[in-house]
Amino acid sequence: MKKIKIYIPLLIFFFINAKPFFAQNFKFAAMSDSRGNYNGVNEPVLSELVKHMLKNNKDLKFLVFPGDLVNGNRHSADTTIKQIKHWKKIMSPVYESKTLVWPKVWVSIGNHEVQSVLDESNFKKEFQYLYQNGPNDEKELKYSFDYDNVHFVFVTTDRWHYSEEGPGKRD
Repeated sequence: MKKIKIYIPLLIFFFINAKPFFAQNFKFAAMSDSRGNYNGVNEPVLSELVKHMLKNNKDLKFLVFPGDLVNGNRHSADTTIKQIKHWKKIMSPVYESKTLVWPKVWVSIGNHEVQSVLDESNFKKEFQYLYQNGPNDEKELKYSFDYDNVHFVFVTTDRWHYSEEGPGKRD
């Protein structure tokens, strides 16, 4: 009987504090590189992937999309921003989903979204909801967040830089 009295408090302690010892159960999706010939986006494929993802993953929490959303355009920042707006329109079923958690889509900038000097600031304007906890000059381009017991980090190696020769040089 004495052994049972010792084990009961241990069992109670274990069950009360068990959550950190077990894997958490949540599901997220990841997609990337949706570039194509329909205003910079592979619209037929991306729209089908979005429909399939939402239909077959009712317990999905959010989507991560690490770069290359669109083709971009090195000669026109306006073209790149129009392509990003088109991408967001195709992704509207995800953004409008009632089951996903805010912000529903976590994106990072890829090399195709940063081909001119204005592209980084345009990207930030289009995705204002991104966390601003990255390095001072890279807020919203590099960031991290926690969901449940997982830490997500978004890092890009593609930045627009001014060179000694002036604007127009990518690093």
